[in-house]
Amino acid sequence: VLLVVLVPLCASLVLLAGWRYSETFQRRMTPVIEFLEGQAEEGVGSESRDFRPQTWMDTIDMIKDAPLLGYGPGNYRYTFPEYRKRYKGNRIVTGHPHNEYLELIADYGLVGFGLFAAAWLYGLVWVLIKSLNAEETRLAYIGFALLGAAAGTMVHSFFDFQMHVFPNAMVFALLAAVAVGPLRRGTAKKAASSSKFKSVPFWLLAAVYAALALFCVQVMSSAFLRALGDKAAEGRLAERADGYYQTALKIDSSNWRAARGMGALKHFDRRHSLDKSEKVALALEERRWYETALVLNPKDPEILSGLGRCLIFLGTADVAPDPGLVDAGLTLMREACVHRRYNDECWWALGVEARKAGRYAEALEVFRRMETIKRTASSRKNIQWLERAMARPASEEAEPASRAALDSETPLDALRQLDDGASGKSDSLDDLFQMMDEHD
Repeated sequence: VLLVVLVPLCASLVLLAGWRYSETFQRRMTPVIEFLEGQAEEGVGSESRDFRPQTWMDTIDMIKDAPLLGYGPGNYRYTFPEYRKRYKGNRIVTGHPHNEYLELIADYGLVGFGLFAAAWLYGLVWVLIKSLNAEETRLAYIGFALLGAAAGTMVHSFFDFQMHVFPNAMVFALLAAVAVGPLRRGTAKKAASSSKFKSVPFWLLAAVYAALALFCVQVMSSAFLRALGDKAAEGRLAERADGYYQTALKIDSSNWRAARGMGALKHFDRRHSLDKSEKVALALEERRWYETALVLNPKDPEILSGLGRCLIFLGTADVAPDPGLVDAGLTLMREACVHRRYNDECWWALGVEARKAGRYAEALEVFRRMETIKRTASSRKNIQWLERAMARPASEEAEPASRAALDSETPLDALRQLDDGASGKSDSLDDLFQMMDEHD
């Protein structure tokens, strides 16, 4: 009964001291208080400039749609964008809600959060009781030090996702082991002499643990090789990256990041190839890898955008264009923009592909939408070019003089043809830019 009174009292004193003497605590708590005051007075969104309260409210809306079991571990990054309405930071990928409690509920639901909370609280109460009853003062000090670290972690978890950072979790586990080991010393002999090792449940649990350990070896070794592949790809070591990705997929066929990496490698090769038939062959491989990745993770914007670009290229690469492929590619790129609603680069990529596919009206709308996020020199130039192109008479647009150069082997050949027959009009340069994009 005394602990029930003392623990909340001590926690309140810690919060009060932090608010009074810690500048960092004040800076992080002020927007939260402003947000709560706004909710109490107006019942609407936060006017705070800090992104945390806005993200928390969007996360709560997300949790309401799957409250019991959540969306699965690690899926917050791919599920949250559909619910992101209050926080509108440009180019910022919200991979965590900056609140461990909300992220636990979003990933594992109230059921998983309840199990975790029960284990966490049981452990803290156990350490508290053992520390109070410790025969040696030094052991009690270690126990109380762990409780202080846990209290600090619980407060920090309200503002951040530090336990999702692997080194932080490992250090906390080490501190817990250092404290719990000596506190259990008094009961170690009793535990060793018990007959629990002869029980059926113990061996069943051991078998399950061994199976899960093997599964972890499979998944983590594949993930490690995929990471090596990413590093090799960044260093432009394509063959080495290809080997790492292929091996990672052999170990774990569900490694969608490795499949996405293979698609990116083929995309890079296709962009830098000058032979049209080779470009088409690479695009077919690229499509296969991106489609494999998309089945495993249908909400990753990089997969959606990559596959979309590939389909648009295939739909416009042949003599007889395939509007169906172009439509499918643009649909995928639009979906990528839904998952990155406030990323101007994602909208820019969609606008460029729509322009290259001749969908000028859609491209113009996309670039205007992009400018509501961030205005750039590229967006301005694209809007100006599209407005001029859409204002031209249909007869002019049908057969521009520079279109004869489209069948050239390289953009450099096209440039030479334009130089030979240049009319001095600025439109020829615009056509050259578009022509070079289409060739790419």
